Amino acid sequence: MRTLKSPDPLLATRATAVLNSHLRIHLDKEDVHLYPILKERTTINQQVSIGGVMSSKIPPERFPAAIKWLFPLLSLNDQVVVTKGWMTFMPPQVFANVKPLIKATVAQGWDMITQRIPELNDK
Repeated sequence: MRTLKSPDPLLATRATAVLNSHLRIHLDKEDVHLYPILKERTTINQQVSIGGVMSSKIPPERFPAAIKWLFPLLSLNDQVVVTKGWMTFMPPQVFANVKPLIKATVAQGWDMITQRIPELNDK
């Protein structure tokens, strides 16, 4: 409780570093163990559905931060899968607001994504 009442910058920095370290370990384990199993045992449509459910839990006002966090962690193939999934389940007017956020986040990678999803140029 002391940290919440009078935050110590050094203590907060250390706690953030520890949290980041544990998060990286967790995410690396997902990459090694969970995602190969999901790819092996689920169809692309099922994966899109799972992504849709997960995305729907993000409050709209936090979605820009989620994109900025998520997309740099993904390979090009995964960026394409996520983008296609969002294009599939989001209403066009909602995706129209998400598209520039993705574009700004991936910057140089945007051209590679649009090569794999040509309809991005239409929407």
